[in-house]
Amino acid sequence: MGTFTLLGQRRFAGFFVTQFLGAMNDNIFKNVLMIMIAYKITNETTSGLLINLAAGLFILPFFLLSPIAGQIADKVEKASIMRAVKASEIGIMALGTLGFSLDSMPLLFLTLLLMGVHSTFFGPVKYSILPQHLANDELVTGNALVSMGTFLAILLGTTIGGLLAQERNAWISGATMLTVATAGYIASRTVPPAPAAAPDLVLDWNPFKQIAAMTRLVRSQKTVFSGVMGISWFWYVGSTVLAQLPNFTRHMLNGNEKVVILLLTNFAIAICVGAGICAKISRGRLETGLVLIGSVGMSLFTADLFWVRGAKAAADGVLQSPLALLSGPDAWSLWRTLIDLFLTGVFSSFFIVPLYSLIQQRSDASLRSRVIAVNNVYNSVFMVGSALIAMTIYKSGFTTIDLLVITAGLNLVFAGLLAAANRDYLQSARRLLFSRF
Repeated sequence: MGTFTLLGQRRFAGFFVTQFLGAMNDNIFKNVLMIMIAYKITNETTSGLLINLAAGLFILPFFLLSPIAGQIADKVEKASIMRAVKASEIGIMALGTLGFSLDSMPLLFLTLLLMGVHSTFFGPVKYSILPQHLANDELVTGNALVSMGTFLAILLGTTIGGLLAQERNAWISGATMLTVATAGYIASRTVPPAPAAAPDLVLDWNPFKQIAAMTRLVRSQKTVFSGVMGISWFWYVGSTVLAQLPNFTRHMLNGNEKVVILLLTNFAIAICVGAGICAKISRGRLETGLVLIGSVGMSLFTADLFWVRGAKAAADGVLQSPLALLSGPDAWSLWRTLIDLFLTGVFSSFFIVPLYSLIQQRSDASLRSRVIAVNNVYNSVFMVGSALIAMTIYKSGFTTIDLLVITAGLNLVFAGLLAAANRDYLQSARRLLFSRF
């Protein structure tokens, strides 16, 4: 089956559009807010602290609410959960519209928190529904398409969010986000039923008890646990790198908001390209060696950003557009950044696509949503950790570029630990490198 064939099939298409529009709206809102912070607050340390605080706030609900979200996803028919979650998005975007119109940072941060709640309940359904609608040999392709769709949504959300941030019109921003939320709800109405995997499950409302129970279960399955840790680490690295791009653009490249959009667009396209290559290389098989190859590539090209020579500020202090940078004496600074981020994005897909397929294939069907929920808990812990560590590094006097290099080094260490704990990852990597490339 071709990589894109699934998009024409009802069992996948409605779900794909629903998650695509949700991811796009997340990024429209987050990028309007992040760019507003980066360009409204001129001090690099203060804007860095607020941006990473916002990133941590969005992730907080994943830690507190994922256990109950996973139980509900196993107990209740999944398409109906999707519709309920997408309906709530419309109300949340209405609140965000009010926040932008009043220029109220507390209200906007509350909206961001509620979007985190929305995503928390959508997450277990998003990944546990795929094995119910796809065959085992379609899962790698399905996950590749979801990754491509997610980052294409990030691309569009980033572009639209950047344009809306420049317009600074609260009502246009609100109308855009409300329209996307409504379209997402309509798309969710077309998702085929996905029967409950454990309809007799008695809900346990104590999140910490459930986290402990599911952690014990996941740790008893070494392969699944490695997958969960790998995905969580990926989101640590990814959230660290992406959250710093507005600051990197302003303080290293002396670029304006359009340069931020260009860099994020470039990264999102790279993820899509990488996901397509991953599906092609895998040929329907689970190739864990791609995880190690992806990790090394991510580190090398993220670390190379350290050698980007900062563009000089314009004589009048005005931040430069992409065209001005590319046509000026420091054009190589932007070109090198674009190349580094593109290759980081390609290798990021190699890292993440096989891991999602792994936990879907190796988890018991009646527990799959809860496994994905505990995966989301660990993801949230790592991403909140990313925000806290980034804030600590800024407060210690380091710069954005220092933070990126430190992250790249830690990623190489993690790759070594993953390879040491999973010999099959190394065997798969050797087979791919010597027989495919």
